Amino acid sequence: MTYEESVEQLENLIESWQLNEADLNQTDIDAIKVILKENQELKKQLENNSKINVSDHKYASECEDKVIVLETQQKEFIKYLEDENKKIYRDGGLRQNIFRQILQKYKEITGSDKE
Repeated sequence: MTYEESVEQLENLIESWQLNEADLNQTDIDAIKVILKENQELKKQLENNSKINVSDHKYASECEDKVIVLETQQKEFIKYLEDENKKIYRDGGLRQNIFRQILQKYKEITGSDKE
């Protein structure tokens, strides 16, 4: 309900109660109008805050989904490196040592070495 509609409703109430302007002095009427206007402003603020909260929740959900995908990809890659490490035959240990260093560095970067 708009401010104007609220004022109109107030005027209709006054008429339906068969009150005259003398029963409600102008100060009372002005105070009611101010309260109605403040109420409208608060409704607008609440509506805006609700829209912001919905938007924030949607963004947070999207970020969470991306994090889950990235964590899954990291785990798959680590498993791949570990499986490949098992396949490497010892050829003087140099190639396997480099491979292990790469795997260890990746685990450090992703924080998987703590699991």
